[in-house]
Order: sequence, then structure tokens, then C-alpha cells
Amino acid sequence: MRLLTDKNMSAISSLTATSAAAEFPVSNLLKYPYSLIWKAASFAASVRITADLGSAKPVDEIWINGANFSNVTIQANSSNSWTAPAVSIPVTLAADDIGIVKGFFNLSAVPYRYVSILIPVQTLLNGTLPQLSNIIIGKSVYLYASTWEPAVKEDANIWEPDGGGYVEQSKGRGRHIFASSMLGITKAEYDAAPVLNGWEVGVVYTQVGGNVADSFLVYRPRARKPRVYSPIKVDFDYTLQELV
Repeated sequence: MRLLTDKNMSAISSLTATSAAAEFPVSNLLKYPYSLIWKAASFAASVRITADLGSAKPVDEIWINGANFSNVTIQANSSNSWTAPAVSIPVTLAADDIGIVKGFFNLSAVPYRYVSILIPVQTLLNGTLPQLSNIIIGKSVYLYASTWEPAVKEDANIWEPDGGGYVEQSKGRGRHIFASSMLGITKAEYDAAPVLNGWEVGVVYTQVGGNVADSFLVYRPRARKPRVYSPIKVDFDYTLQELV
């Protein structure tokens, strides 16, 4: 698995878009909550979102979340010019098991200052204008996991009407809660485990079957349980909760 933490998320200095509705500015893409979105003002032509990193920085991976479109081209360049960018990769987003359209993609090992997402005119999955919840750019670290147990929690309000029955009413989309473990690692590996400290929010990409939608914005572990048998044998259980 790969972990892209918020220690890397500050890479973006500024964002611009060739089209943005006044009530859904492109700056919303730098905020974590899923409900804060960017939305284009029109879609008669391709729309471009450009991230300025301030200076040339590693752009190894990019995560795109909460889209209502499938096809994009990811580009990187030393200047804010896109006629012939140094990197140009067409990609296809996918939906996860609760229907959120997203993708985690390799970009380039070469540092570039500008990263761009080009959204070509296409039939949208819903609505009439393209929209997006998150763009995160950075360099991930390898996250070792012996087990990975994804669960979906559906929040609901429960109330009792006059008839004496009850109804469960959804409060919003489901979210994932992941139980995971690292079994038979050394104490040194446990101390260095990237899920422990130094970050608050991160993207976990499971890489299962190559599905780019198996990527989730999560809080760092709130519950964790190590079992230390010796300096060369430690078992470690932890829980990750998806940010919604």
C-alpha cells in the first residue's frame, strides 16, 4: 500500500481554473471535507485546473477525488504553458464501493513546478457541470500491511413517529473504517511505521488489483494496539477512519 500524508499535501502554493462557479471556487480543492467542492461555471469547452507548487518539487503521485467525470489528462511542466508539456498522461477515474469517483496515479519522478488537470468535454456521470472535491499532489511512502479489513458505516438518524414505528433516515454518504495489522515485524519497523506519528490526514492507496479507486482520505490511527514479544517480533493492529 501507499500512504500520501498531509506532510506532503502543502506542496500546492496556489490553484487556478479556467472556469469556476462563484459559489464553488477552485480553492475548495485545498480543503479536506468532501462536501467542499469546485464546480465549473460552464462546460462548452475543456476545463483546466492548474496547481502552482511555487518551485520545482517532486510530483510522484496525484490523487483526484469526488469527480463527476471519468476522463482527464494529467500534465506537468516547468512553466505554466500547456502546448507541449513535459508530462501528459490520459487517465480514467473509477468509482469505489460506495460510488465516489476518484483515482490515485503515478505522475513523474522529475521535479516540476506546475501540475495540471485537463477535463475534456464528455458526458458527465451526473449533473451538467464538472465538479471535484480534492486534488492532492506529493510523494507517498510504502505502508506495509499484513491484513486489511475495509468496512462501510452508514450513518442514520433514528426517530419514532406517532404510529409507534421507527424509520432510519440517511444522514449522507457512507464512510469507510479500516482495520489493519502488521504481523511479525521488528521493534525498529514498528517504531518507524508511517501510520504512527507526524501527520493528521492522509491518502491510503491499497493498490489492490490496480484499481485506482481503492484510495481513501483517512485520519491517522485513533486506535492502535501493539503486541511486543521481543525486539525481533512485534504485532501491530490499528484503525483508520475515512474523512467525510
